[in-house]
Amino acid sequence: MEFRRLAAMVLVALVLPFSFTSCLLLEEALLTPSEAETTMAVKDSASMGPKVDWLLTAEGLDASVGQRVTLKFPPNGQVSSVWGTGIYTNDSSIGSAAVHMGLLTFEKGGEVTIEIRNGQASYEGSTRNGVSSSSYGEWGGSFVFINQDGQEVLIAPAQSTATADPIASAPSAKEPASTTPVVSDADWNTSAEQWEFKPGVRYSVTLPPGGSAGSVWGTDIYTNDSSIGTAAVHAGLITFNAGGQVTIELVEGKPSYEGSTRNGVTSNSYGDWGGSYRFVK
Repeated sequence: MEFRRLAAMVLVALVLPFSFTSCLLLEEALLTPSEAETTMAVKDSASMGPKVDWLLTAEGLDASVGQRVTLKFPPNGQVSSVWGTGIYTNDSSIGSAAVHMGLLTFEKGGEVTIEIRNGQASYEGSTRNGVSSSSYGEWGGSFVFINQDGQEVLIAPAQSTATADPIASAPSAKEPASTTPVVSDADWNTSAEQWEFKPGVRYSVTLPPGGSAGSVWGTDIYTNDSSIGTAAVHAGLITFNAGGQVTIELVEGKPSYEGSTRNGVTSNSYGDWGGSYRFVK
C-alpha cells in the first residue's frame, strides 16, 4: 500500500511540470501572432490598394477628409481632366493636377502626396506647365498637394502665365495700350477665365504656330472660358498654322451668346454667363 502511494506521488511530480509548460506554450501559440505574420498582413492589406495610373482620381481612393496618401506615377503619362488650381475637385486626375502644379512631368512621372479636403463652393481653372484645368462650381470633395515638410503646396505668384502680374499691372480704361501685359507663354487652351474679372482690362496674348482648335462660345464677344487662340481664328485675326499676337479686353457677361461658323471654326451658342471678352486693335 505504501509502495503504491509513493509511486503515484512520483508520477504526479513528473507529469505536472510538463503539462503546465505545454499549456503555456499552447496558449502563447493561440493568442500571440508572430511579428512576421503581422507584417505580412499589413503588406497584404497595402497591396490591395488602387492601381496608380494617370487616370487615378481622389474619388478612387479609400481615404477620408484629412487623410494623406502618397502615390508614385509611372513615366510616359497622358493628360486627363482637371478642375481647379492649387485645390482640385476629387474627380480630377491626380497625376495631371501634379503636372499642372509643377510637381511632376508626364515624361518622368514621380511621387506626390495629397491630402483629402472638403468640397468647395467653386474652383478656378488656369493654364500652367502645359496643362489647362477647368473652372467649376460647387463640388463635394477636394484634394491638395503636400510637400516634403508636410505643408500644403501653394501657388507661387512668380509662376503666373503672364510675364507681368496681371492684377498689379493691369491698366485702367484711361491708361495707354502700351501698359497692356503680354502673355508670351500662352497656348491654344489658354482662356481669359484664369485672370481676375475686371471689365476694361486688356491682355496681349501671343499664340505659338501649329495650333489646334479648342472650345469657343459666342461670336465677336466670347465667354471668358473660350480658347482665346481659337476665338481669334474664328474672328479672322490669326491662323492655326502661323499663330500670332492678339489683344483682348474683358467685358461684362451676357444673358446669351450666339454661335457661328467663321474661318473654319465653329463656335457654340450659350445662355447666361458671368464674364466675356472681345478682341481690340
